[in-house]
Amino acid sequence: MKILLAVDDSKYSDTALESLMNQVPPAHADVRVLHVVDVTLGDYQSQDVLEGAHQAKLSYAHELVNRYARKLKEAGYAAQPLVKQGGPQETIVEFAEQWHPDLIFLGSHGRRGWKRLTLGSVSEAVAHHVHCSVVIARPQQHG
Repeated sequence: MKILLAVDDSKYSDTALESLMNQVPPAHADVRVLHVVDVTLGDYQSQDVLEGAHQAKLSYAHELVNRYARKLKEAGYAAQPLVKQGGPQETIVEFAEQWHPDLIFLGSHGRRGWKRLTLGSVSEAVAHHVHCSVVIARPQQHG
């Protein structure tokens, strides 16, 4: 089974990892761990600052996906880390169209109202635009 685990650096991605490991046996999984680096020119004031910040984000992204892939491998999964650049929603959907996973796992930040309208929902966009099943993992609410 081909599985895409889309991650950012949040507890929501940790929840998606736990969900994947609880639902899919390692023997049946070929996992790609994907993080999308989104850097826009408007974030920085000069080309030098832009290039330095971009390289720092890419370096951190590689550390992030390697950390998730290592956890999967330690649990017996076949896992490959991937870093792509672009808008998270579009890039995840494009990768899914190319690789054809059977299942996608990703976390949800659970934004509501105005924040959801202005920031968008990556998980919702992915779920509506891919041609496979999507598991949107949310941390359990206590209390």
